This record gives sequence, C-alpha cells and structure tokens, in this order.
Amino acid sequence: MVSSLKKYPSENNIASELEYKEDEFIELEDFAAYLFNYKNEKSRQTEVKTIKCDKVGFDVLTIDQTIENLNDRSDKLYYSLLYKSEND
Repeated sequence: MVSSLKKYPSENNIASELEYKEDEFIELEDFAAYLFNYKNEKSRQTEVKTIKCDKVGFDVLTIDQTIENLNDRSDKLYYSLLYKSEND
C-alpha cells in the first residue's frame, strides 16, 4: 500500500510522517509470498503454495486463524479481569 503513495506525491506526507523512505517502497511486481505447509508436526514433506498478492496485501488462512484465536483469548482474559474486579 505504501508504494502506491509514490504515484501521489501530494499525499506522500503521511508516508513521511510514518518515517517511510522512498527506497523502502516495494512494488507489487517485485513481491511474492509463499506458504510452507507441513503435512503434520513430524513430517519432513512440505507443500509450498503461492499466496495471491494484490495492492492491499495478502491473506493467509493460518495467520488469520491464529490472530482470531489470540483475539478470543485476549477478550476472555480482559472480561474475566473486568468482571472479577467488579464482583470483588
């Protein structure tokens, strides 16, 4: 996404505010992502899949699932602490 700001110099100030430098931009055609999927924990065989990338990034189901699990845990911890405090 940041690399697209090069095309719009007047809007490039946000990239500067976030301390991005022009030599740090990555063009979409220069980028690729791969998922290395092990069959199981003990397996030595790996399935390599190309991940579709577009101008806003890429999706990896395993990352999404992990983030969702972490968010669920965080919510449970937060609310258990919040309601425990109110009941004490």
